Amino acid sequence: MEITYDYLNELKRQGLYENATIIITTDHGNSGGGQTLDLPHRTAGPLMLVKPQGNYGTPLKVSDAPVSQRELQPTVLDALGISHDGMTFFEVPENEQRIRIYHYTALHSDEEGEIELREYEVIKDARDPGSYHFTGNKWDVIYSENKVSGR
Repeated sequence: MEITYDYLNELKRQGLYENATIIITTDHGNSGGGQTLDLPHRTAGPLMLVKPQGNYGTPLKVSDAPVSQRELQPTVLDALGISHDGMTFFEVPENEQRIRIYHYTALHSDEEGEIELREYEVIKDARDPGSYHFTGNKWDVIYSENKVSGR
C-alpha cells in the first residue's frame, strides 16, 4: 500500500488528483475456506476502492453492496463517459441478494492430481465460506515450462 499512497500523493502534488477517477481493486483475501474442492481453500474478501472524478475531500464511504469484478468494466466505461450495459460499483444496492461468480484455482489437486480452475456461486457475504456453492464447472489448469520453440 505504500506505493499506492506515494502514487496518490504524487497525483495531489501535481494537481491531478481531483480530476482523476481512481479505482483500486484486489481479488484475494483470507477468510477461511474448505479443505476439499467443494469450497475454495480461501474465500475472497475483495477490496474495491473507487474515487470518482471531482470527489476531492469527500469522506470515505464503506459499502457492503454485493459487488464483484463484473462491475469493474462498467465503472471504468462510465468514468470515461462511454455507454455500457452493466451496473457500476455505485449502482449495486447494499441489500440486494445477488449471485456472483467466483473462479478459483484450487490449491488442492483433484483425484487425478491435476490442479483445476473451479467455479463457485457466491450468495450473501463473500467472507463467509457458507456463501460459496460449487457450480460443478471446472477446468484443468495445465502449467508449462514456458519453453520457446527453437531454443
